[in-house]
Amino acid sequence: TSSRRGSSFGYDVVQRRLLSSAASTSPPSSNSGSTSASNEAEFESRAVRQATKEAAAKAEKPPGQDRDIWLPHDLLPWGSPVFFAALVIIPVLIWYNEQEEAKLKLENERLREERLRRRGASAGSISEGVGENA
Repeated sequence: TSSRRGSSFGYDVVQRRLLSSAASTSPPSSNSGSTSASNEAEFESRAVRQATKEAAAKAEKPPGQDRDIWLPHDLLPWGSPVFFAALVIIPVLIWYNEQEEAKLKLENERLREERLRRRGASAGSISEGVGENA
């Protein structure tokens, strides 16, 4: 498995992998049965601690480090309160922006017509002034 695929799995998978690799390497053997059982428990405990440390190290990295691009849910994790607020606020802001844009478009058209009327009036007065001089 690649490191990219392994990083997408959860803590349990990492822990199982470490425990299986720890089981494949035999713990130190002893002559007495009770000491062997305690050594095995200690060895397994070390493997669990190591898996916990590795999972914590992976959790400390910012999301999206294992990909080439950042996705929106890297900045706003799924299920966070900020994510749900964004689900409500962003559509409202989009609607408000469209309303303001429509108002500004109407005002722009009104000002354009007024500007054209002024140009027409000033062009008419200039042409009248030229006609009088001739």
